[in-house]
Amino acid sequence: MDSGATRPTRALPDVVAFGGDLPLWLATDSHALLETTSVLTQIPMLRTWRGRRQFLAGAPKSPGVLRPRLWTEVVMHRLLVLYSKPADPDHFRDYYVTNHLPLVMNWPGLLAWRYSFDVAATEGEAPYFAVFEGDFADAAAMAAARASPHGQRLAADVVNYATGGAVVIHYPVPDGTG
Repeated sequence: MDSGATRPTRALPDVVAFGGDLPLWLATDSHALLETTSVLTQIPMLRTWRGRRQFLAGAPKSPGVLRPRLWTEVVMHRLLVLYSKPADPDHFRDYYVTNHLPLVMNWPGLLAWRYSFDVAATEGEAPYFAVFEGDFADAAAMAAARASPHGQRLAADVVNYATGGAVVIHYPVPDGTG
């Protein structure tokens, strides 16, 4: 007898609420499964973690799931800063890590950030020395963060280390997972 058959079950929540409360990748997998199942009344509440992890990681699903997951619209807005080679690269690195990044970490509205000093070009010499990426919920959140007193302090701090200048661009980022 399958041990899963005796475990408690629960009714599946509404698809919209289900997708809104879970990460996009989980909601998308579940959404595809829901659309291909004709009768859904009960789902086992408890399964082995291994079995669930394999399902969520894209392991083979039911034979009825033949179409790919749906793509979504914009999920965030990215601020990209490209730093040209400074007069003193060692000062840039030290100041950036010691002084500037602690300011970045407390920037209101910033969802995620990353940077690198190891910028390389696929051919020839890289035109930039360092790069920074910051993710915001949308363009309005990014604009509000940049206009805030903290955002103005961050912008004013750039002259203390980026003697080669910086190019700042921003753009919407669509979700390309699938």
